[in-house]
Amino acid sequence: MTEGAKQRLVFVEPHGMLNDDHPDTNAKVALHKKLQLQLADARKKSRSKTLTLDSFIISQTPYDDLRKRHGSAWERAKYAEAHVLFGDEPNAEHIEAIVGGSK
Repeated sequence: MTEGAKQRLVFVEPHGMLNDDHPDTNAKVALHKKLQLQLADARKKSRSKTLTLDSFIISQTPYDDLRKRHGSAWERAKYAEAHVLFGDEPNAEHIEAIVGGSK
């Protein structure tokens, strides 16, 4: 997506997570961090100094089911910090997080 001179490349994966690795050790969950490490090289190759890279998982597994599996410390805010969002977010907040780049 582009906004003026800014360009943002976002990878979004709808993904059921019930049988996946814990978010602390899950490579798909960590992708947004790995992209940040590659940002300088991506900007150089794309010749865009304003390029940003990001990724999100939209969990097809309901929040309550994942929280039972991952423990009570994994509240919605903690999942959001890990770029794991839920399709059942109130008021479609997951869409705003992705489009607005606020997470």
